[in-house]
Amino acid sequence: MIEAAHLSQAKEVYVAALTIYIDDSGTSPSNSVAVAAGWIAKMPTWVFFEREWNKVRNIESDKFSFMHMAEFVDGRGDKNEFKGWPLDKKLRVAQRLRKIIKKRAVKGFALGVVKTDYDEVVPEGLKAQGFENHYTYAIRRVLGMIDQWRQNSMRNESIEYIFDWLDTKDPKRKEIEAVFSLAEGQNEAFHRYGIFQGGISFRGRQRNSPLQAADMLAWTVYRSVLNEVDDQKMNPIAFETFKDFYLHRNKTFIEGGYNKRQDLIKWVKSKGF
Repeated sequence: MIEAAHLSQAKEVYVAALTIYIDDSGTSPSNSVAVAAGWIAKMPTWVFFEREWNKVRNIESDKFSFMHMAEFVDGRGDKNEFKGWPLDKKLRVAQRLRKIIKKRAVKGFALGVVKTDYDEVVPEGLKAQGFENHYTYAIRRVLGMIDQWRQNSMRNESIEYIFDWLDTKDPKRKEIEAVFSLAEGQNEAFHRYGIFQGGISFRGRQRNSPLQAADMLAWTVYRSVLNEVDDQKMNPIAFETFKDFYLHRNKTFIEGGYNKRQDLIKWVKSKGF
């Protein structure tokens, strides 16, 4: 993990005070909902987070190599390391991991969007302005949440943005990089989102426990949105995880939800379309 990141602005040098790890869920073409979600915390905190996460995953009776929620819950497939795990064991492991997240993360941000609503409501002219992909739209809405969150006390704090790995030719990655490249070096982008030159990267989730934690949040929000829009019943792991995160710190631990169709219409109008 990068211990510090530097940038120059107005002849001053800043150290990245915060890092947010962002993952997606439901971005496969076969999925009806796309979600972007992440956890933010101060830079040094993530070092302790990783130590505690690794300790949990190496408990002899419940050992696993890395957490991927879809595989963890599904448990099927010959190469799935969670194959054969009983529900009580999964609930126990998930609870231990949530305890670390609640202890170390400052806040979680998540936004889901129903793809058919997005495709039907958002005009092509607006999509061409950097909103082509459902996932990158969700990321930009998460940035809006971060902007609001920073208003009171964190306007001078820089943020390093770390995303789950995407191939360099992936359209989603290109769109994310385009968004950040336009913002890097701009005073307003730093003031609102903490964005600075070189403050974005893509990492492999397998060796990065904060990204695994982001996957945990993204998957949970994905399942909760499906429960609301498609009436798909949440399994016990999804239900317990969502409830645990939602109720933590008097319901202030996570921000977001999903954009309903009327929310998208309002957003489109706010953009002048």
